Amino acid sequence: LAWVRFRYRESLPALGLHSRRGLSDGVIGVFAGLALLAVAGFVVFPVESFLWEAVAGNPPPPVEQLPLEFTTPVIVAAAVLVVGITPLAEEIFFRGFLFGGLRGRLSFLPSAALSSAAFALLHPPLQLGILIFFVGFGLAALYEWRGSLVVNIAAHMAFNLLGYTFIVLNRT
Repeated sequence: LAWVRFRYRESLPALGLHSRRGLSDGVIGVFAGLALLAVAGFVVFPVESFLWEAVAGNPPPPVEQLPLEFTTPVIVAAAVLVVGITPLAEEIFFRGFLFGGLRGRLSFLPSAALSSAAFALLHPPLQLGILIFFVGFGLAALYEWRGSLVVNIAAHMAFNLLGYTFIVLNRT
C-alpha cells in the first residue's frame, strides 16, 4: 500500500479499496465466495483429480494445507490469519495491484489469466493448481464486474472461512 501511495502518488481507491455500494458489495461477495467454493469443490476438484490420475497414473496425494498441531490457540490464531488477514492482503496484491496493473495494459482475459497463474503458483500444493487458478480467475471476474475490492475481500473471506472450517472439522 505504501509503495502505491508514495511511488505512484495514487490513493488507496486506485487499488479498488472503495465501494459506493458497501453493504450490497459485502453481501454479493459472501455469496460469490460460497459459489466459488461450491464450484471449485464439486466441479473443478474432481476434474483436476481425474486429470492428475490420467497424467500421473495414480491418484493425487492427499492435500495437507495446514500442517499444524490443532490446539485451540492454534485454531484461533490460524483463523484470524486465514479468514481475516490473508484475504485482505491477497486481494490488494493479486486483484488490486497485479490484475489492476495488467488490466490497464491488457484486455480482461490475459490480465485475469496472468494474475490467476501467479495466484496459483503462490498457493501450493501442486495438485490444487487448477482449482486455485479457477478461484483466482473468478475473483478477477468479480473485481472486473464490481470495480471494488470490497466484494472480493468479502468473497475471499467467505471462501476461506468455509474451507478453513472444513479443514478444522476434518482434523479435530
